[in-house]
Amino acid sequence: MLNECGILHRDISTNNILAVSSNSSPNELHGLLIDLDSAVQTDDERKAPAVRSGTPLFMSIVNVEGLTEERTALDDWESLLYVICWLATFGITSDDRLIEIEKSEYPIVLWTTGTAKAAALAKRTHMDSSRNFETNIADNFQGRYTLLRKLATNLHKVLFLNEKCLGALRSTYTVKESTTKPTSRSKHSDSDSSDDSDLEEGTVSYVIDPLVERCKHVDNIVEELLGVMDSMKRKAKRYLKKMAAS
Repeated sequence: MLNECGILHRDISTNNILAVSSNSSPNELHGLLIDLDSAVQTDDERKAPAVRSGTPLFMSIVNVEGLTEERTALDDWESLLYVICWLATFGITSDDRLIEIEKSEYPIVLWTTGTAKAAALAKRTHMDSSRNFETNIADNFQGRYTLLRKLATNLHKVLFLNEKCLGALRSTYTVKESTTKPTSRSKHSDSDSSDDSDLEEGTVSYVIDPLVERCKHVDNIVEELLGVMDSMKRKAKRYLKKMAAS
């Protein structure tokens, strides 16, 4: 939507995505994004003001945390990833849906419990690496959703494991004041605090947030994400054609 219309939806959720067919292709379903109440037009740099909006469960991490960085298409894409993860875990149709007592067993429910800070930290932790994403999220997808698992894994890789902004947890860099080359690096969560009193004389500590850094590369990352969607669309069509023939 951003690429075609210069719009951020800002509330991509399970309630705002419909599966519809057209009169010309009644047997072929398409996604339809509805409810543009929170949508905004972006500026010339394809960014929008940092306003916290959307359905909390599916909000991007920087949106949940209320960071001051401007919002971009990556926030919408991140919300889409969370929608896929939620549906693939708890079911799309009434036949697949898990009962409430079963839901409590999965780490993904941490996105909905506690404070906004706790939910954001859970997302940062789950998204920070391939291993975290697989063990906490993708491994809990229902077996029938193999294509959704592939799609979610590829979207996660582009959004969070991009070489331009690796990971989701903030990192602390300690550097000498006379150089920009890090002398040490350690991961930490939002609950950690940095104590500059422990730094050696002549050094300074910086905190780097990869989710802020990736906003410098929005166009390139969106292009990669669109490539993922095009590839999965072709695979889905082949899969459906095979299922129809069997």
